[in-house]
Amino acid sequence: MKTKDQSVQAKGIAIGWFSKNEYTVSLPISRHEDYDILVDKDGKILKIRIISTNYKNSIGKWEVSLRQMCSTYSCGNTTKKFDNTSCDAVFMVCGTHELFLIPSADIHCTVKIIPECYPNFRINW
Repeated sequence: MKTKDQSVQAKGIAIGWFSKNEYTVSLPISRHEDYDILVDKDGKILKIRIISTNYKNSIGKWEVSLRQMCSTYSCGNTTKKFDNTSCDAVFMVCGTHELFLIPSADIHCTVKIIPECYPNFRINW
């Protein structure tokens, strides 16, 4: 599956999960934000970054890239490392629907993450 298709599917899964759990979901108009959706529950608005992967490392653990690739006229071809102050949480879709919702403040790496290291943040559909 192409990365773009995987990304679109992950966004759909995230929107479905938040909607099912009674959040109001909003999409930003700009494509250059550090988050992918906004969710609102009980008046609290959260910025959510959505990431997906189909890659398992040599020991069989999911490995998720946190970097954002930018290839537009305005930013050229650049790679941006993850900044845990840029969003409130990261929604991860690993393989065929293993889901994680990790608060950004708990992520201390900037390039890649192994979500299984955060078992308390595994979520169910």
